[in-house]
Order: sequence, then structure tokens, then C-alpha cells
Amino acid sequence: MMISTITSAIVLALATRAPADARGGTVAERGDIPFKVGQVWQYRTRPQEPKSTLIIFRIDSGAKGAVMHVRIVGLRVPNPHAQSGFNEILPHAPFSEQALRQSVTKMVAETSDFGDSLDAIQEWEKAHGGVWTISVSEVVKMTAATIR
Repeated sequence: MMISTITSAIVLALATRAPADARGGTVAERGDIPFKVGQVWQYRTRPQEPKSTLIIFRIDSGAKGAVMHVRIVGLRVPNPHAQSGFNEILPHAPFSEQALRQSVTKMVAETSDFGDSLDAIQEWEKAHGGVWTISVSEVVKMTAATIR
């Protein structure tokens, strides 16, 4: 649990620095499958994590467009503080819809298991956290670089 909190804090700090996507748009702006809470997606992963997926666990709408809150699982992020030596889950990462659309490749399932991700949202809200506008794999890469 402590490792998830540390990872969430790092992602929150990094996302707070990321500019929000000001273009807006609807959830189905590209005519693809509309994003919905509970969807599990494959995405363009880092080479060492080909089976990693993301789970959409909350969608917010606002003046700057939709914010997609995701949990990323199946990671292999080195972490000397983790018992296994790796973080396998990033419990919360907020993305602009456009960034998520450019990252996902295939919806593979639906779930209602969001783990401790809903707790991480409270930290993000208190900090008035930002929204990632870069790819999911780039966020994972930045998180891995920060943890080392």
C-alpha cells in the first residue's frame, strides 16, 4: 500500500506540471468506441511490458474536455522500495481524451475492480492536479525515471 501511495504521489507531482488539453471535444470525437468507465484497453506499451493494460475508472467532463482517469496494470517499473523490486500497477493517471485515444489500441474487457485507484483521486483533487496530454507509455517512462 505504501508503494502505491509513493507512486501516486510521483505521478501526481508530474501530472501537475503537465498542461491541460485546451481543445475539448466529446468522448466520441473521433467516432471510435466511446470511452466508458470499466473498460480495459490495450495500449502502445513500452517494449518490456507488452501485456500491460489500462482500466478507465472515472471520466470527468469540463470546459477543457474530458479527463480520463485510468489505472495501469501489468507494468514492470523498477522500484528499489517495492518488495518484488518492481511496481506492477500505477493506480491513477489522469489523461486528456485525445492523449488516451492516441495511446489505446484495442478494448479487451470490462471490469468493476479499480483497486485503490479511487483513493488516489482524492489526492489529485486536493492538489488540483493536472492532466497528461502525452502518451500512456511516455507517462510510464517518466514515472520509471523518477522512481529510480
